[in-house]
Amino acid sequence: MVLSGALVRVVVVVKLIWLCGCQRPLPIYLGVPTADAAAVIQARQACIRTVSGVGTVHINDGSGARAVLDGVLLIRFPDAVRLRAWKLGRAVFDVTVTEAGVWAELPCGGGGSESDLGSVDFEQLAGAFDLLGPAFFDNAVPVSDHDDILLLAGAAMDCSDVLCQVHRPTLTPTRFTVRCGGDRATGVVELSHYVAVGPTIWPSRLRFKQADHVIEVRLHTVEINGDLPPTAFKPPSRARRLN
Repeated sequence: MVLSGALVRVVVVVKLIWLCGCQRPLPIYLGVPTADAAAVIQARQACIRTVSGVGTVHINDGSGARAVLDGVLLIRFPDAVRLRAWKLGRAVFDVTVTEAGVWAELPCGGGGSESDLGSVDFEQLAGAFDLLGPAFFDNAVPVSDHDDILLLAGAAMDCSDVLCQVHRPTLTPTRFTVRCGGDRATGVVELSHYVAVGPTIWPSRLRFKQADHVIEVRLHTVEINGDLPPTAFKPPSRARRLN
């Protein structure tokens, strides 16, 4: 399946905006009290309505196989995400999240590292994107604050045991550790290489760790609060609903 016209337009527009922009240093929050840190992060994230990013998707599985794909990430807070990866113009996988559910498409088959994604928990991957918005920080509480690391505890992804490590000077979340009871695997989300985009900031590297796979999104271009096509979050016709 080739890229849709809507996604092609997003890729072109985001690249043009990035090339016309300039990078700024991240803001510093050394004077913010520990008790107010989560509220500052929440307010900053709440200003983000949409995210459009173009880059590469790196997949490592438990056997050591690796694949590097082209990719696009679209987010419309609070309830829509799309991560699509392709190689030579043909889709390798697509994860689409809307308020109605989660869909995944794996059009490639028959071996190869980019098609060996059967053990990926795509529902968990989709839920991990909730950590990028303001919701987690609404009720997160500080656990410790020393040197350059602030540790917050809260709930997310239907789990009550979620820890968030924050780079104290810039108040940028760098690592979420999600522990759920029962048979659900522990998930880790790592965020790095933050860039200033307009009045806010965004991580250009997002690393999702599961038991057998690591999926890392490296965004080369990012647009915040841009308009997204109406069909940006329409699941592909071959996608399978997961919930």
